[in-house]
Amino acid sequence: MKKICFAATMVACSAFFLQTVYAHEFIVKPERMSTQVGHKMGVKVLSAHVFMKSEEVEPIDQVEVYKVASERQDLQLQVNEQEKILEGEVNDDGENSYLLCGHRKPMIWTKTTEGWKQESKKNLSGVISSGIYEKFSKAYVDGIQNEEKYKISVGHRLEIIPVENPSKLTPGEELQVKVIFDGKPIATELYATFDGFSTTPSTYAYFSATNAKGEGSVKITSNGTWMVRVQHEVEEPNENYDKHVLRAVFLFGVGSVNAG
Repeated sequence: MKKICFAATMVACSAFFLQTVYAHEFIVKPERMSTQVGHKMGVKVLSAHVFMKSEEVEPIDQVEVYKVASERQDLQLQVNEQEKILEGEVNDDGENSYLLCGHRKPMIWTKTTEGWKQESKKNLSGVISSGIYEKFSKAYVDGIQNEEKYKISVGHRLEIIPVENPSKLTPGEELQVKVIFDGKPIATELYATFDGFSTTPSTYAYFSATNAKGEGSVKITSNGTWMVRVQHEVEEPNENYDKHVLRAVFLFGVGSVNAG
């Protein structure tokens, strides 16, 4: 059943929230959500609890960012310690839409009685749980010639694919999406928010879920840069960790952020 969850009631929405309250989201955010003629688009890689303000720099050697249009184009990144981000640029022809994609490679984190440690559980004591965490991000940059690029599957293990052009939506409408894991639809929770909705960590403007066919929807309640977020866990007990936790976000613009 679908429902809207605001900051005051977020804890009651789902036990899932308790598991994600300390989870940094990996977000590849373009400077604009629409193309602009003769412009190099600035790109930021954020690690955030408050959407969308970065709180720590992702390890640059564990991150890849690339543009998907007619072919894949990898971006060169650099560290910006002042803003706590990785940053780069992508060529923007002002005509054609594209997807801006990112992958934060798997990293093991183990929760112990002495706190979280970025290492395998194998040689640790007081282990409570351990997981290998992998994150994916996509952003749809709208162009005059959109060519339905928003529907492209880029091959991420966990991926959110819109069924319709998200940039054409207006507040009050719903975005239909499909969520796939290893190319197959899955039932999972959907969380969504927009830039500036709240300064409270890990707070979302909307909560819903997909059905067994991976189909779900998000109610658009405001103009702005929106983010849809999903998580999927796979039990993989071994000497190093207990489970594989995958997270994926999808960004798109509504209203004035797509103007001009």
